[in-house]
Amino acid sequence: MAGDCAKVCGFCCVLPLLLTFLIWLVLALQTYTPSCSIKELYIPALNTRLPIFNNSAPAATFIFFDLQLDNRVKSAGVGYEYMNPTLAFYYTGFPVANFTLPRFSQGDDDKAHLRDLVETRGMPWSDALAAVSGGFTAAFTLEFSARVKVNGDLWHTYTELLLRGDVEVNDSGEKLQKKDIKLVPFVKSISNTLTFLLSDE
Repeated sequence: MAGDCAKVCGFCCVLPLLLTFLIWLVLALQTYTPSCSIKELYIPALNTRLPIFNNSAPAATFIFFDLQLDNRVKSAGVGYEYMNPTLAFYYTGFPVANFTLPRFSQGDDDKAHLRDLVETRGMPWSDALAAVSGGFTAAFTLEFSARVKVNGDLWHTYTELLLRGDVEVNDSGEKLQKKDIKLVPFVKSISNTLTFLLSDE
């Protein structure tokens, strides 16, 4: 009888630890996809309202962007430190700009704004200028790629991100859409490798 009681007590002691471990395991194996949105996009070369506007040889050939990254995980931090995130710009399918973002990290349930300028290369300005000058819009595609590390208390996982969003720019050089443009996955290879924090590898 005493032996049975000892077994029951031992099971009751082990059960909470087992449940806690299973909860950590489930959280660690979840797919975490941080949210990425374009809040602002401005291309001064397409702003026909500027006094210095030149539809043949634009002087300012850069793109200003405001990128917002949301860590929607309330119980873990997110790190973009493993590799530099990259933001690529395409016009009608052709690459016209590429920007490497600095490595950074976010706390749980945190937001980060990344504002910067990127110089264009090989941009067909005549086509884009003809579109906005004729009352149409210039269509750009943005791609964001990164390897994200999600840090829990006793574990971390890695997620490969490849997100895309389409932005229309009007004759003021600004994005036509008033709301933020959320970038969505179009090819995503996810590697949820569970690593307990015995090392940082």
